[in-house]
Amino acid sequence: MDGSLPAHIGVKEITALNKSGMGNDNISLKPLFQVIPAIVFLFAHAFICLVMIALVLAAPIAYLLMRWWLDNFTYGVEIAWETFAMTGLLALAIAW
Repeated sequence: MDGSLPAHIGVKEITALNKSGMGNDNISLKPLFQVIPAIVFLFAHAFICLVMIALVLAAPIAYLLMRWWLDNFTYGVEIAWETFAMTGLLALAIAW
């Protein structure tokens, strides 16, 4: 006995299961694959909501601090609100 007998028994059992239909599990997996996109959407939606809340809280604070910091330069540099809007859109695109 070189150990090939258990392997042959395993192969015979697998082929018997395939012939009888007991090994056909893809029918039970179909509903699972329909649920996965819904779960991913729920997680993505929750994460995007958190990113939007963070942007609403952090953008005005960052704008005020950056304006205060830039006012201390010898040559005044202005920062536009469009910079923060584009940064927010970029963060939302990365989060999605």
